[in-house]
Formats: sequence, C-alpha cells, structure tokens
Amino acid sequence: MFLRGLVEAQFNGSHVGRAVVFFLLPTLLWVAFSSVFGFKIDAPVLGLSVGLGLLSWLVMSGLLVVLIKLFKGRDANAKFSSILCAFSVNYLIAAVSGLLIIGIIFVAIPGLFQKVSSLQGQEVDFEQMVSVVGSLALPSDIVVLGVFALTGIIALIASLTGVYVIYRIGSLARETSRFSNLVFTAIALGLMIAADYALRAITGSFL
Repeated sequence: MFLRGLVEAQFNGSHVGRAVVFFLLPTLLWVAFSSVFGFKIDAPVLGLSVGLGLLSWLVMSGLLVVLIKLFKGRDANAKFSSILCAFSVNYLIAAVSGLLIIGIIFVAIPGLFQKVSSLQGQEVDFEQMVSVVGSLALPSDIVVLGVFALTGIIALIASLTGVYVIYRIGSLARETSRFSNLVFTAIALGLMIAADYALRAITGSFL
C-alpha cells in the first residue's frame, strides 16, 4: 500500500525536506487556485495562516511524542523528527483531496468559481448567492447530487486516511496489539482535535 510505505519511509528516514514540501502543498494549491480563478490573495493573511499551520504541525507532532511515550513506554521509538516527518503526510492527503474536489466541481459546474470570485468585496446575502448560482448553466439535478456525493466521499476518505496516518505512526513507534493501537489512535485524535481548537482560540485572540 502506497500510503503505508510513504508514512514508514517518512518515519524511518526523517525526510525533513520532503515533509516541508508536503506541508506547503495545500497553501501552494490555494495560491494556484486563486490565481487561476481570480480570487484575491491577501499576503499578510496567507502568511499568518501558514505560520499558524506550522505551529499546529509542531504542536501536534510534539503531542504524539508525549502520547507514544505514555502509551508505548519510554523506550519506544518516538523521535520528534520522525513523527514530524511522518505526520506531514496528512498535508499531502489534504492537497490531493482538495485538488480532486476542485477538479470535479470545475468539470461538473463550469463557471462556478469565476462567478463566485466576481462577488469578492461585495456584501452578498444568501438570496443573491442563490441568484448568481442560478444564472449558471447548471447540469441536471442528478449530476449536482452526484457532485455533492462524490466530494463528500472524497472528504470522508481523506479524513479516514488521516486517522490511519496517526495509527501507523503509533505502530511504527512500537508494535502492539491492534486494539491497543486503536485505543491510542482514538485518544490521540481526540486530544489533537482539542489542542487544535485551543490553539486556534488562543492565536485568534492575537491575530
């Protein structure tokens, strides 16, 4: 399995350069998307977003180090650089899933992104947004529902794949029973979601 091998390679090899590339991919995708479809790029906001993302990456990796030491023992292979690099695969997953969703919407509903970008800087209410979307040559209802379903499935698969990355990191640190790894993953996921929420709340008060 490609994902399994990639996480293992990142964990064992500590490829920091590749990890940084993975981390930057979602941002680069957003910049490319905005440039192509005419969305405004606010450089200060973009820089703050990247900084917050970097801080989150470091905090989540550090949290995994602590949890692995607690669950797997002090002698578990929990090097910060290994976990940092392996966790970066999540950013690659986000970029690939985002690209697929953009591609599907672009092909299925031509002109949607251009229409939305033309509304930038305007105070648009829900009715006006519906009117703008309604002015497009939309495909049949079945196609639209198919687009929503397909993008939802891609988002779900991306989320589950991200959970697998955490599971795999725990397994690589020290192989234990599947049940033990699942418990570790569930607790790690819950604490990471809480930490991410707290981090955004704290940094949001300063940004």
